[in-house]
Amino acid sequence: MIRHKCLILTLLFHISLHLSAQDSASVIQHESPLSFEVSYSGDLMGNVVGGIKQGGTYLGYAQLGLLLDFEKMGAWKGGLLCIKGGNTHGGTPSETFMGDFQIADNIEAGNHTFLQELWFSQTIRQFELKAGLQNFNADFTACESAALFVNSSFGIHAVLTDHITLPIFPIMGLGANLRWNFRNDMSWIVGAYDCPYDFEENPYNIHWKFTKEKGGILATEYQYAPTIKNELQGQYQVGFTYETAGRNWGVYLNASQAVWKRNQRTLNLFVMSALERHLSEHMYFQISGGATMTGVFSKKGRDVLGIACTSAMSSNKLEHETAIELTYQYQIHEFIYLQPDIQYIINPSGTEEELDNALMLLLRLKIEFNR
Repeated sequence: MIRHKCLILTLLFHISLHLSAQDSASVIQHESPLSFEVSYSGDLMGNVVGGIKQGGTYLGYAQLGLLLDFEKMGAWKGGLLCIKGGNTHGGTPSETFMGDFQIADNIEAGNHTFLQELWFSQTIRQFELKAGLQNFNADFTACESAALFVNSSFGIHAVLTDHITLPIFPIMGLGANLRWNFRNDMSWIVGAYDCPYDFEENPYNIHWKFTKEKGGILATEYQYAPTIKNELQGQYQVGFTYETAGRNWGVYLNASQAVWKRNQRTLNLFVMSALERHLSEHMYFQISGGATMTGVFSKKGRDVLGIACTSAMSSNKLEHETAIELTYQYQIHEFIYLQPDIQYIINPSGTEEELDNALMLLLRLKIEFNR
C-alpha cells in the first residue's frame, strides 16, 4: 500500500516537472481551447495526545481535470465544459484516532476512485448558467481566506453537512445554478441540486437517480467583494440552504477582509458562522474565525502563516467541539507546496464516547499544476 502511494506521488511529480519545462509549449497551450489540472495532496499525520487513541497514518488525494473552452474553439461565445476525476486513499484520522465531529483533515475520505465533476456552463452578459455533476462548495459557502487551513470546517461549515446531504467532496451531485453578476463587486446565485448517494450505493459516482425520498437541495447566496483603498480586497457572503426530504435548513454568513498590505505582504482576517435546523431534533450553531499573513518570511510572498479557531455547538447540550489550528505553507517550487500543521481539538464529539482533548500534527505535500 505504501509503495502504491509513493508511485502515485512520484508519477504526478515527474509529469509536472516535464510539463513545466516546456516553456515554449506552455505559451501555445495558454491559447489552446483545452486546459488541464493535475494536483496531489499527501498528508503524513499523527495524533499524539487524547482522542480515541494515539497513532499516525498517511492519506492522499489525487485529481485530474480537463476544461474545454468553446469560445477559443470558435464554436460559440461563453461556453465551457469541465470534467474531473479524483482518487482518495490511505488512513482515516478522525474516524480512527481523534474522533472529532468537524473532521480535522479535509482530504479524509477512505479509498475511492470516482468521477468528481462533469458540467457545462454558459455565460451571457451578466449571467452564468452551470449544469451537470458539480461541487456545491465551489459556488456556495466558500471563504477564500479560510482555504489555507486543513480542518474541514474552514472549507464548509460542519453543522451544515450534519443533517443536510450536500453534494460536496468527495461525492458531488447533479445540479444547476444561475449566477447574476449585477455589479462588478456584487453577485447573486441560486441553485438546485440532487442529494447524492454514498459510495456504497454509487462507488464511482457514475450512476444517478432522482427520488422523492432522497430529495434535493435548494440554495441561494448573495456575494459582495469590495476593494478598500484600491488594494485591500474583501469577500462577504450570506446564504441559505434547504433540504426537501427532511425539511432541514441552514443559514450562514462569511466575511473576510484584507486589512493591511505592503509590497508582497498582506494580512487577512475572516469570520464564518452557520446555523442549522433539523426539524425533529435541535439546532446546531458554528462560529469560526482567523487570520492569515502572506510573505511572513519570504519577500516574494511565497509563504502564508495562519491561525484560526472553529467551534461547533448544539442547542440541547452544553458541550461544544472546538479546534484551534496553526498552519504554515511555503511554496518551494512553482507548483510544489509544503505545509506543516498543528491542531488542538477540545472535546472531540464525533463518537458517542467522552474523549480527551486531542493534539494532531500534520505535514502536507501539495503538487498543483495548471496549463
